[in-house]
Amino acid sequence: MLEQTDGSYDNPFKFNAKELDDDTGLYYYGARYYNPRLSIWYGVDPLAEKFPSWSPYNYTFDNPVNYIDPDGRAPEWIRGTDGKKVTYKKNSDGSLTWSKNVTADTKRIGNSLARTNEGMNRLNSASNAKHEVEFKINKKKDDSKAFGYTEPEYKLNKEAGKYELSKMKIVIFEGTLKTKSKEVSESKGLLWSAEALEYGKLHDNGDVDGMISATAAHEIWHATDAKNIEDARYNANNEGKKGFKKRETEAAPESSEYKVLKQLNKK
Repeated sequence: MLEQTDGSYDNPFKFNAKELDDDTGLYYYGARYYNPRLSIWYGVDPLAEKFPSWSPYNYTFDNPVNYIDPDGRAPEWIRGTDGKKVTYKKNSDGSLTWSKNVTADTKRIGNSLARTNEGMNRLNSASNAKHEVEFKINKKKDDSKAFGYTEPEYKLNKEAGKYELSKMKIVIFEGTLKTKSKEVSESKGLLWSAEALEYGKLHDNGDVDGMISATAAHEIWHATDAKNIEDARYNANNEGKKGFKKRETEAAPESSEYKVLKQLNKK
């Protein structure tokens, strides 16, 4: 006997990839419930008293496009040498004054990012991240010819019974930047991308920190943008499976990188 089906699947994970409770019609966010019909939270943020300048009913500091809050726990930001938040203040001359717990690599990357508007935007997004962001500069050349990479770290949330993002480690390969930008500079006749040519200009000006800032802007996008993080994890978990279609994750980071390069070379 043949049976006709519509081939549909009622996925319970819907808005913001949160589970919809069929009985209540509410989305479960780990620490509280959200009513999608009325657009309100049932209960205040569990850490509301630590952020008195924000409404206790806000979600991700009113910026759900860039940030996520999987379980209601505290945000991490950029961590310093003592495990506490690194802070900075932009001075009237455009320079930054850092807290004493800043690492040498974070300070160097941050100061280079502060030279451009796009770079400063990316630094602020790292500072406001909902998870820890760690910066490292590797002075060696990477064999893969990559300028940098972002490595996620997930930890098991035993209460929720799943792994959640806890940290993003950003590594910049200074040696590779120097080598590749020199190659571009000395090979004027070859057909290079517009982005590569901008790196070549920075090499001609001896601006290694400028190169670092452009690559850092690219990697910070990978490390802080909620959709980019989600899509990258989807690709990693599903690559090789039947019907897998890779999600695009490079366009926005490359655009940010190019903006920094252009802003640096206009000065």
